[in-house]
Amino acid sequence: MAPEARAGIVLDRCPVCGTVWCDRTELAAVVAAERPGALLGWGRRRPVDAARATPRCPRDPGAGLEPWDLDGVPFRRCPTCRGIAIAGEDLQRLLLQAGKPADHR
Repeated sequence: MAPEARAGIVLDRCPVCGTVWCDRTELAAVVAAERPGALLGWGRRRPVDAARATPRCPRDPGAGLEPWDLDGVPFRRCPTCRGIAIAGEDLQRLLLQAGKPADHR
């Protein structure tokens, strides 16, 4: 993982796949800095796809990252440390959507 500063917060980005790792409070801090006034929920857990390998948490290698979803933006969350792994393009999408009302049609 390579450190990457975003809104004054240092996140970790995988130089191979571009996935961004956020410790449990870093994602909320980035959203608060880049989208003042926006609230960020935790989303909801998605079913595990048994056909896909479960990635391991970089902070707690004994834990598998569980699939989650926040208003259509997928990410993975560690059940132990509550860190988040999110694809770089999905992080951008989440930041663009933060603070907008969810479309529940």
